Amino acid sequence: MLRALLATKFDRLKATQVASIIGQVFAVLFILASIFLPAFKSPMFTLLGIFIFFVARQEHRALKQERRLNDTLISDLYRQDFTKLEPHDTIRTAITVSNIKREKDFLVFNDQEQVIGMLHALFMKEAEEQNDLESPVMLYMTQLFDYVNIKDSVLQVFRKMQANSYAILPVVEEGKIVGVIDRTIMEDFLNGRRKKS
Repeated sequence: MLRALLATKFDRLKATQVASIIGQVFAVLFILASIFLPAFKSPMFTLLGIFIFFVARQEHRALKQERRLNDTLISDLYRQDFTKLEPHDTIRTAITVSNIKREKDFLVFNDQEQVIGMLHALFMKEAEEQNDLESPVMLYMTQLFDYVNIKDSVLQVFRKMQANSYAILPVVEEGKIVGVIDRTIMEDFLNGRRKKS
């Protein structure tokens, strides 16, 4: 409610920041009142104060993260160096490449250099557990995938990956595949282990 009122004067992030600070001040006052004022000596006031404090702080952090994702483009994060698997490559080959190059998920290309599917790490693990390492990747790949434009925001792509359980997606620029974005890159960026290039 307070943030909605502040949003008439500030942008959403600033309004949330101000509302968060005010909420945290009130939370501290609740806690202090429950300790020092006899009329408020109740564990409920202490718990309420702690709850308000952390909710206010968390909401501001979440909005900051959303703004960061929206302001960062895929061009800042995508990986240009990636392995192209072919449909008849074996699962063993994919696992070997994964161990050497530290790639978890792969795009599968036909002989016309078109993406025809994705091979997820989970599918390779399933094949390994079934001792099916000599089978071609085309038996384990999924044909459900989408393309990502190099100018898309990280927030757009993150939501697309979450909604569809994509582990890796081809990144295109002017109709040409120029790289990939995968779950590892996203997780590293979200956790602050990967900076914009």
